[in-house]
Amino acid sequence: MDNLMIDMETLGVSVSSPIISIAAVFFDTDGSVGKKFYRVVDLKSALSHGQIEPSTLAWWMSQSDDARKIFFDPSAASLDLVLSDLDAFIKEEGNSESVKVWGNGPSFDNAILAQAYRNFGISLPWQFRNDRDVRTIVDLARCLKHIDPLKLAVREGVYHNALSDALFQVQCVSIAYRALKG
Repeated sequence: MDNLMIDMETLGVSVSSPIISIAAVFFDTDGSVGKKFYRVVDLKSALSHGQIEPSTLAWWMSQSDDARKIFFDPSAASLDLVLSDLDAFIKEEGNSESVKVWGNGPSFDNAILAQAYRNFGISLPWQFRNDRDVRTIVDLARCLKHIDPLKLAVREGVYHNALSDALFQVQCVSIAYRALKG
């Protein structure tokens, strides 16, 4: 599998936002899912490596209890350890030269994650030219094929849990890809 869906939960929307969890799922455009990665970042570590945005913090306070459990996860680790673990996961499960890394929005998941790697002086575990965008392919399916993958995909799990969201986004990309392919 050479597609990797990334989703993160953060305390902001800029590239300097504190990352509080990261999920990654290898997948094929036919919808099959491979290995999964999910880690929660220790809140103290997240806050020491990012700039909180008050509007995002207020938004988090309005989310479900299940979504907010992330703030009390006993398995949380430092951001540098989580990034190293993700790096190892990508290199073990895929080819960092050819893996296509999908995120939700060109300025969000991939960009924030790339900035975090830069901040720690860790090489990005994929080629920058292999960044892909969920929102773009979903919009293409809507515009060109009049199909809305967001309405056709079946959401499971907790909204705003990075792994649940990544799996939902895999479905959306797969639906869009099949529609566009004909």
